Amino acid sequence: MTEKNFVLKQIEFYESGNLKIFPTDFLKSEKCKELQLPCKTLVLGPELFGAYELLDVDKVTQIQASNITEAKYILYANRAKPKKIKIPVDESEVLKVVKEYEKYLDSIVRKIVEDYKSIFPNSNKSMEIANQIFSSLKLKRY
Repeated sequence: MTEKNFVLKQIEFYESGNLKIFPTDFLKSEKCKELQLPCKTLVLGPELFGAYELLDVDKVTQIQASNITEAKYILYANRAKPKKIKIPVDESEVLKVVKEYEKYLDSIVRKIVEDYKSIFPNSNKSMEIANQIFSSLKLKRY
């Protein structure tokens, strides 16, 4: 197997229904508010007086998050560029959901690295390959 085939097989595996969806698969609270999203790619902008700006690729502010955890929640939920998302009203629930999702992302990276090292034991490009797979899946870990 080549590295290219390894990458393609990993991407195919996760795209074929083996990737949990954020926040749907992690959200347990029913006390949520809806947030309208711009259906654009968002990036984390600067902190201004404790709030975080979420910018589009043209550096135009689209949303302001009240804290870094809420900003991460919005960024993770925006992966598929939905029109709106549900956010728990309770900030501790937002934190819990974000932490659980980040553990999940970390577990994917560990699994990819383990699989890579078992097939290519003499290579030290495992993190580069994991990043390539994450990028292809439009996954990001903040």
